[in-house]
Amino acid sequence: MSKQDASLREPFLRLLAEPEKADEVLNELLKTEKLLAEEIRPRIRMTIVPTMICGGVKENIIPSECETVFDCRILPGQTVSEALTLTQRLLEPVGLEKLSFEVIHANNPQSLLCKRHYMKQSQLFSGF
Repeated sequence: MSKQDASLREPFLRLLAEPEKADEVLNELLKTEKLLAEEIRPRIRMTIVPTMICGGVKENIIPSECETVFDCRILPGQTVSEALTLTQRLLEPVGLEKLSFEVIHANNPQSLLCKRHYMKQSQLFSGF
C-alpha cells in the first residue's frame, strides 16, 4: 500500500523506527487514513476486550452475581500474568474484594518467532 500511496511511507517508517511513539503516529494517520490506523492500532499493543457477560435470567431482577469473560491479546515480551494484573488494575474502582479472576486459556506469544516476523516486516517496509 505504501508503494501506491507515498504519503504512507513516512508513518510506516516512523512506526518501525520508534514503536514507543506509535500512538502519536497513529493519531496523525487517523486524520487521513482512519480505517488503516484503526486496523494497525490493536496489532501493536495488548488488547483487553469483554466478549461475554452473563448475569440474571429475568428482566427487572438484579442478579446476585455476574460473570464476564475478557479476551486478552498479548504481544511478544508480555506475559499472561501482566495481562491479568492490568485487567485487575482496570477493575479496581469496582472493588477487587468483590471480584474473582480465573485464567481460562492462555498462550504466551513466542518471542523468537515474532521477532523474526517483525524483522521480515521491517525489511518489507524499509523497501518502500
